[in-house]
Amino acid sequence: MLPILFLLAAGDTTGYWQQQVAYRITASLDEPSGVLTGHVRISYVNRSPDALHDFYVHQYLNAFRPGSRWAAVDSAEQRDRFQHLKDPDYAFERIRRATVMGESRLPDYPYAPDSTIAHWALPRPLAPGDSLVVEIDWQARLSTLPRRQGRQGRRFDFAQWYPKVVVYDKYGWEDHPLYPAGEFYGEFATYEVTLDLPEDQVIGATGVPVEGDPGWAHAKADPALEIDYQRDWYHGPRTTHQCGQVAPGRK
Repeated sequence: MLPILFLLAAGDTTGYWQQQVAYRITASLDEPSGVLTGHVRISYVNRSPDALHDFYVHQYLNAFRPGSRWAAVDSAEQRDRFQHLKDPDYAFERIRRATVMGESRLPDYPYAPDSTIAHWALPRPLAPGDSLVVEIDWQARLSTLPRRQGRQGRRFDFAQWYPKVVVYDKYGWEDHPLYPAGEFYGEFATYEVTLDLPEDQVIGATGVPVEGDPGWAHAKADPALEIDYQRDWYHGPRTTHQCGQVAPGRK
């Protein structure tokens, strides 16, 4: 009888909550430079019982460059990876402009020189049940050394490529820099994404195209998704391209 009661108690989700996050992303890739320029509108609802005074996002691509915690661990363990990469071979993710609750402000980096965690002090507390909007203009580039992302020639493997909201759970903000032995932890979220790419590139991403016109001058995809982890995509050249809308789905 005791094991049964224990299992029932372990499955009790009374009091469970999870933050509500929605992303609206538009991005375009300049293929010669390998730089992706994007804008994201993040809608965030505080479902926790706590008033929030801060806001954090991951900038995971900044792990794959000199000065990161990842590169420091590589050096300490005598692995020759990202710590010696030079421009234009290392990755980056740079926030150019941001507004938080309607106020223009750039983030600070609490783990500098590592810049995989960006932080804002909120202009005013976010009470339980209240919402906020954060808008960010950013640029990103993949590294030529593949590791959870990468680029080679005209192939681009984008993973963790956008400013991703840090999880806030019962332990507080999970604002941890990315390490080689680390793993990703993200909020369940909805995504509305528009990508603008050269006309002969083909996108591989979550979603099912439902209509399109391969005669357009650029390849565009508009995925509408609900996923619980992350939003990854890759693309490479082909002789044709597909443009269109993508049906809702889950990763």
